[in-house]
Amino acid sequence: MPPATRYTLFLISALLGLSGAAYLALGLDQLDYGEAVIARVNGVPITQTEYIRALTAMQAGLKRSLTEQDKARAVKVLIDEEVILQHALDIGLARTDLVARKNLIQALIRANRLLGQAADNEVDEEILQAFYEQEKLLFSASLMLTVAAVKTDSRTQANAFRDDILGGMDFYAAGEKNGLTNMTVPAAIPLGKVADYLGGEARDALVTLEQDSIAGPLINGDGFIFIWLQKKTGGVSDYETIAAQVKSEWQRRQDEQDFANYLAGLKRTARIKTYPDNIVNLPAAE
Repeated sequence: MPPATRYTLFLISALLGLSGAAYLALGLDQLDYGEAVIARVNGVPITQTEYIRALTAMQAGLKRSLTEQDKARAVKVLIDEEVILQHALDIGLARTDLVARKNLIQALIRANRLLGQAADNEVDEEILQAFYEQEKLLFSASLMLTVAAVKTDSRTQANAFRDDILGGMDFYAAGEKNGLTNMTVPAAIPLGKVADYLGGEARDALVTLEQDSIAGPLINGDGFIFIWLQKKTGGVSDYETIAAQVKSEWQRRQDEQDFANYLAGLKRTARIKTYPDNIVNLPAAE
């Protein structure tokens, strides 16, 4: 190896050693609030908490104690993940990949909901009772529904399905003809559980819908659904019987409102501009 090359390598090694010493001296091995850092990737810290979580997950699948090799592998995995994550963000994958985009949005909603639940775990009983009186028909543990439902993401298909139903065609035949997807809903389901399968708008529509009637199109996520109430039995339960369900529904609505306020705050600080001339309008449903 030429002397100049050896000198260059020696200088680089020396500088790396000095930078490592400076790194520790400046306290870069921990965050401002004292959390220990096991590594940094492009300045982004990987904390000891993340490392312990990774070790715990590894240990769960083993009947032996973790070795030093296992621990080194955990560090490597965390670094690899951070490198991949940073690159995915750099190339805009969170924006261009529909699955990643949707998962990121849902993760933020879940995180905000968990924070809300932690903050509002205790609710005044009078508030819950007043909420129950206001939404009494919703809290019906004994009100059992058997519902059929179909869904489509196409406004054209939704309109065609509706026209066939109004023309007297069978619900399932109209769905098959127009390419709508059958939605799975358990038979004899409590009204309060309908939202888990069909969304809140469908559940609210079923409160006043008569047996053997069809409602739709109703908004469900990015699409439209039609519901056929095939059977309706039971009545309203008293507050004491379903107090836990009342609290759960009140908390769910509170979480939705909290997130709506949170989102409104984000939008107030965002630079948003729309271009009306480029917005394509779908034909209105008749």
